[in-house]
Amino acid sequence: MKTKVMLVLAMVIAGLSLKAQDKTQGKVNYEVSINLHASLKPDQLQFKDMIPEFSVSKEVLYFNGNLAKIEHASPEVQEGEGGVKVKMDFEGGKKGMYSDGTAEGTYHLIEKDGKKSLLAISDKKEGGNEDKPGKTKEILGFTCQGVTSGGFTLWICKELPFKIGPFGMFSKEGAILGFETKTGKGYATSIDYVPVKAEDVAVPKDLPIEKKS
Repeated sequence: MKTKVMLVLAMVIAGLSLKAQDKTQGKVNYEVSINLHASLKPDQLQFKDMIPEFSVSKEVLYFNGNLAKIEHASPEVQEGEGGVKVKMDFEGGKKGMYSDGTAEGTYHLIEKDGKKSLLAISDKKEGGNEDKPGKTKEILGFTCQGVTSGGFTLWICKELPFKIGPFGMFSKEGAILGFETKTGKGYATSIDYVPVKAEDVAVPKDLPIEKKS
């Protein structure tokens, strides 16, 4: 009898362990840092001393299998040396992203004048040609493959099921846990394997879809 009880307990513990390691759904937190000084155009350099050097923002990604959505949190108001207050925001009213794991099923969430819509990503600019330089980087315990695309280095994790990442990124190669470019970088800072409902991360069917030119 004692042996049976111990066997049942062992099976329960094993089941809990497997459930805790379920990597098919969860939440990923990112931190994105953009170098505002390096982003200035030649005719904007006169404002360099008036704005902060970096703008830091947070992004949160939720996923269930290949379905995923990411939410952009607008950076807080920051003050430059000249006392000028600066608040950065994503261009075009981009508030997040939805993806079903394919380029054709990946959209930016746009909000303008209180109205929401979906903007299809451009295959030419996003999710297009990707080169693998052979570099790797460790992020949150995952060995990520470096992939270059459009001036960006993306750090791809093959062990997670989604295909999007911070700063409006998509990669056919796998989950994006980080990116680097001349003017900024962003990395996943934590991941929690928590239950996420598929309907909460599926592409909304009630929003109008715009095509990117």
